[in-house]
Order: sequence, then C-alpha cells, then structure tokens
Amino acid sequence: MASNALDLYYMPYTHGLAACFVWCAVVALGYKLVRRAERGWRAGLIVGLTVFSHWVLDWLVHRPDLPLYDDTLKVGLGLWNHPALAFVLEAGLLLGGLQLYLRTTSPVGTAGRYGMPMFAIVLLLVQVSWYAGAAPSSPRAVAISGLVSFVAFTGVVAWLENKRL
Repeated sequence: MASNALDLYYMPYTHGLAACFVWCAVVALGYKLVRRAERGWRAGLIVGLTVFSHWVLDWLVHRPDLPLYDDTLKVGLGLWNHPALAFVLEAGLLLGGLQLYLRTTSPVGTAGRYGMPMFAIVLLLVQVSWYAGAAPSSPRAVAISGLVSFVAFTGVVAWLENKRL
C-alpha cells in the first residue's frame, strides 16, 4: 500500500476535524477520570483543548489533506512546503510551551530541574531528523516508528512530570 493510500485511509480518523472533536472529548474525560481527586473539570477541558490545538497546528503545516468531516472538504495551508519556516514555528511552539510549563511548576531534584529542557532538545533533534533525514522506507516503517516513539516519549514525559510539582 502506498504512503498516500495509507494516509487517505486513516486521515479522517486521525486528523479530521470531526474526529478531532471526538479525540478532545475522550482525552478530556480520560484526564478527568485519571486525575479525579487531584484536578477538576477545568484541567480536563484544558487538556482537551490542547488536543484541539494540535489540529489547528496541523491545518497550518499540512498540505490540503485534512478532512473537515468523513473524507471530504480537505484543508491545509501547506507550511510543510517551506521546511525551515515550519521547523521555526514548531520549535517556537515547543520552547514557548516549555517556558510556560517551567514557570508554572517547580522542580524536585536534578531530574526535575533539567529533565524537561533536555527532553525538549531531544524532540528538536528528532524534528531535525524528520526534515533532514532520509525518507522512510515504507508506510509500515512510519507507522511502527511513530507508535514506538509516541509510547517512549509518553513514558519519558510521565516520568519527568513526577519530578516537578
């Protein structure tokens, strides 16, 4: 299956606007259930809106391949056609989010002080490798590396989150 065919098959469910609203609700509810005693609905809604912000950012960088609903009316401004500009935007958002996170939390030990900034550097290096590296060998390789990276990065962030208050 060609990469474009794979993208077309999954795009409505992973990157569509209608699907994004479902993802936002699931994530907000999931966060509320996991953190029920510690956080209120407000925190869950903020986490859900963060998921929505991902769609907005995808709209900026994707070519017109993001369906608004089902697999129709596709949008995207195509910033990926200008890799340097896309990288600057993505790096700026990452570093801005990191700064906000570091200002609103307090470190517990060395890992709490340096862990997230070091992780941000790793994320920037991964992003550079996506822009400058060789094209993936197959859609399956993209899917596997994406899932492995997502699980690994989520584990690292969960561990680092426990190093800050």
